[in-house]
Amino acid sequence: MAVFVHPFRVVQNTTAGKFIRELAQCRDFPVAEAAYTRAVALYPGDVITLQNGGKLLKRSDAPQRGTNR
Repeated sequence: MAVFVHPFRVVQNTTAGKFIRELAQCRDFPVAEAAYTRAVALYPGDVITLQNGGKLLKRSDAPQRGTNR
């Protein structure tokens, strides 16, 4: 099994915060963002995160900027 180490990761978690699986590793941010957007649509009941190393870039259950949520 090949192990890739790319800077951007898309991860699927339960709403309780339990890790389910890593959905994607990407070298480029636009590709990672597209994978994140698709994962959010495919798994609406789970929390999807887009990470750069240890830094959290996006989280599907976080309030969106510019909204009143």
